[in-house]
Amino acid sequence: MSTQLNRGNEIDLGRLLTALKLRWWLLPVSVILVLAAVLIQPQISGSEANQRLTTVTKTFEAKIETAPLAIIGLDPGATTPFPSFDNQLAALQDPAFVEKIQSNIPSSIQVTVTRSEPKFTMVDTIDESNNRMTFLSRGTSSYVFSCVSTDEQACVLGIEGYLQEVSRLRYESITTGLKNNVDLLDRLIKSANSRLKLIVSTGDSYSIAAEEAGLVDLNNKRQAVTDVIAQISGELHEVSSSTNQLVTKPKYTSTSIGFGIIFGLVIGILVALQLALIDKRVRSERDISVLGPEVKFFGRFSLKQIETTSIPVIAAILSNIEGSAISVVRFVSASDEVSASTSLLIESLSQRKISSEILRVGQDLTVDLLLPGPKTAIVYLIAIEKDTIDQWQSTHGDFANAGNQILGCALVGK
Repeated sequence: MSTQLNRGNEIDLGRLLTALKLRWWLLPVSVILVLAAVLIQPQISGSEANQRLTTVTKTFEAKIETAPLAIIGLDPGATTPFPSFDNQLAALQDPAFVEKIQSNIPSSIQVTVTRSEPKFTMVDTIDESNNRMTFLSRGTSSYVFSCVSTDEQACVLGIEGYLQEVSRLRYESITTGLKNNVDLLDRLIKSANSRLKLIVSTGDSYSIAAEEAGLVDLNNKRQAVTDVIAQISGELHEVSSSTNQLVTKPKYTSTSIGFGIIFGLVIGILVALQLALIDKRVRSERDISVLGPEVKFFGRFSLKQIETTSIPVIAAILSNIEGSAISVVRFVSASDEVSASTSLLIESLSQRKISSEILRVGQDLTVDLLLPGPKTAIVYLIAIEKDTIDQWQSTHGDFANAGNQILGCALVGK
């Protein structure tokens, strides 16, 4: 029995799978190499940079500079700063400001500023007349400046720059809020003066005295607010400071390890497939399908067990000769080892009155030997893992173009 080889023009997935099986070791090697790169790189970069990072943290407390207003009956907390404290902190993230600070510092820094809201406490006390009194105690806000850099001095300079900007923004917002209060008091004073003029015309001494007292109070408050504006500085006072060395160890996440495994497998598969495309050695029946459907496949046999494994091949050859005029079989081989081990094939055919001879491609092949003889047929003996596909394509073309009858082929292993 024989098999026709008619898959020469198809994409041979079987050959690629065979190549992967033969080069399976490329997959774990690629995975190990990629994982090594993924795991070692953070250690190298971390030992040179991350482990030298320094964190400088400073806490500042804001003084309630509007507190004196309570003496004249104005609530210090009633003054609304503009812009608000939250918007002031947002202004610190402006790229232009960050670039301005960074331009004056030799090392790269990362500064964050947070503000705590003041705490309000209900306080119970007893006055001199043994009366219980409850009042609201307002705390102060605190600002925390945190800087990370490779240079401690750079952090100190950076925090100083941010501190000056916060103080400036506080000064502008508080004074703007107080000036709004002055504007309100001016309108109230103007309104009071108008009412006083009307009351004076009535001659009501009691109403006149009350309105004058109110006007004096408004003027006193206006003067007090004006005096407080002159005293506003927006400064923050440092209450604590700490410096720490930021020691970081490389962290290997499941994502990075998974990526390394997948990427390593992909690389291993691609390398194996590339080698399969480059490697043209014959390994299976699929590889010799490029010779065309006219070249029948008689099977394969092993040189080490040629007595038993060659029997199906001999039977297939005889089956294809039977009923034909062929009396001579010419075995064509490209391997010295195969050529020297075909005596059993020749002997088996001679017992059935079939003459045979061996032709060594590339050495003893001449024009006379290439030309077909009377009643002769060609059988290719192709060495597995040694002969190449391109080599046999060329050889087959030579014999076919010379007019030889190609009976078929067999694969020969060790």
